[in-house]
Amino acid sequence: MFKKFVLPLIVFVTIITLLSACNTGQTESPEDLSFVDTQVQPTTPPTPIPTATKVELTRPGAAKYYVVYDPLLKRIILVGFKLVNTDVWAYDVASQKLTRLKDRPETYIDCLDYNASAGGVVTNNEVTGVTRFYDPVKDEWSELEKHTSEVDEGNWGDCSFVYDIESGKQLLNGRLIYDYSSNSWSGTDLETNPPGHAPEMAYDSESDRILLWDHKLEKNIWAYDFKTNTWEKLSYTGEPEEGGVLGAAVYVSDLDRTFFYYLDQFYTYDYNTNTWEQAKGKLKPGSRIMQSMAYDPVAKKIVLYGGQDENGTKTYDDLWLYDPQTGEWMEQELP
Repeated sequence: MFKKFVLPLIVFVTIITLLSACNTGQTESPEDLSFVDTQVQPTTPPTPIPTATKVELTRPGAAKYYVVYDPLLKRIILVGFKLVNTDVWAYDVASQKLTRLKDRPETYIDCLDYNASAGGVVTNNEVTGVTRFYDPVKDEWSELEKHTSEVDEGNWGDCSFVYDIESGKQLLNGRLIYDYSSNSWSGTDLETNPPGHAPEMAYDSESDRILLWDHKLEKNIWAYDFKTNTWEKLSYTGEPEEGGVLGAAVYVSDLDRTFFYYLDQFYTYDYNTNTWEQAKGKLKPGSRIMQSMAYDPVAKKIVLYGGQDENGTKTYDDLWLYDPQTGEWMEQELP
């Protein structure tokens, strides 16, 4: 009886052992691996929230822009000066074509001028001293040596950074001198200086003088000579009336006259005779401050852009051409 049960038991155990050995030597099938992988696959990522699209400007805005004439490419360059308008443009007066250039670095700038020695535009922040160069041919910006001096103890409110052709240097607010050839700053170090009241300055190439209209406290024109490092004070009577600050000045080489524009006052000044005349024509752009002007000697027109009203409640984004020979103002259509 015992043998009758033991023999089937031995056969059963042997079969189980053989089957277990066979299973141990087998590899998992691809179907099994696929099943395992599906269990550990990550979930589908969420759809990202779309970011705001940068608005592509088609023209300069209603804010402060500096305008300078580029004699190499024979066009006007407009440079936004606030933190919010870093855009730079080129305007061809003959073709009335407006072109977007490379934006400037995102740093506030106070003033600039075209530097013929450098072949481009040199800009400055009078508070931080940061100075930069814009190459219109390459459409590139680069860093220059910054000044570390205090420009003035008073409140300028605005600034001028005028290039002198004969010396190849720029004068910042009548106090500091920048030399591009050596990339260095120095001071005029003079005891007699014009008072610091946001001067309207322009370079008279015929007389080789930088002219500054000090019209806040007194009726004076100051003339700076780089050769002698001296200021000449020229007082006048009558018009234009003394006023505030933040106007614009530009020298017209064809007439050898400097044009000053402040509020509703638009006058020409002759350094050789120290005389003023009201500019020709009706002042169609109207009363404004913080506008900017440049002279295009090829088109023989003064180019004016922007500004604001006296109270700062309205800003302008208009571009005007002025013919100093006829006194005609022409507003230009922009995109």
